[in-house]
Amino acid sequence: MDKKILEQLERVASNLERLVIGSEKAIKSDVVQLPDHFYPPKDSISVDIRSLAAIPPGSSFELLRYVADAGASTFFYGYALFNDALAFNDVEFIVKLDNQRILQKHGTPLYTVGNPIARYKLALGVGPDIANSSIIPCQVGMNPGQVVTWVAVNNAAVDVVMGVRMTGYQSQKTGKTQRISS
Repeated sequence: MDKKILEQLERVASNLERLVIGSEKAIKSDVVQLPDHFYPPKDSISVDIRSLAAIPPGSSFELLRYVADAGASTFFYGYALFNDALAFNDVEFIVKLDNQRILQKHGTPLYTVGNPIARYKLALGVGPDIANSSIIPCQVGMNPGQVVTWVAVNNAAVDVVMGVRMTGYQSQKTGKTQRISS
C-alpha cells in the first residue's frame, strides 16, 4: 500500500509541475508592453517647468526655454496654458523644438476658404490655470542638447498675462529618441 500511495503522489506532483509551468507560460504570454515614454524608467527624475509673464501689447516674448541635459533624454507628456486675454484673437502660444514648430495639431483649427484647416492655433487652455487638472496630453521626446521654446504672442491693445507649464521626466538612457511631437 505504501508503494501505491507513493506512485500516486509522484503522479500528482508531476501534474502539479505541468500546471505550474503551463500557468507561468500563460502569464508571460499575457504581458502587455506599454510605450516607454509614458512610464518613466527607474533612473528617471521628474521635470515640471513653468513660466508666467505679463506680455506688453503688440509684442512676442520667449516665455519658456528648456535645454535637454547632456547625457540624458527628456520626455514631456503634458503641458498647460494660461492667459487673461479678453479675446481668442488677442493671443497665441508658439512651441518649437530646435526652431521647428511642434504640436501642429494642438489647439483650435483655423479655417480659410479653399483650405478647411490651414493650421491650428494654441491660445486656449483647458482650465483657468496651469494646475494638474489643466494638463493637455502630448508626446515630446528630446535628445541631449535639444531645445524646446514657448513664445507668447500678444496682439491685444493691453498687457496680457500668459503662462505655460510642461511636465514629464528625464532619463539617463541616452539612446537616440524618436522625434515624438504630437
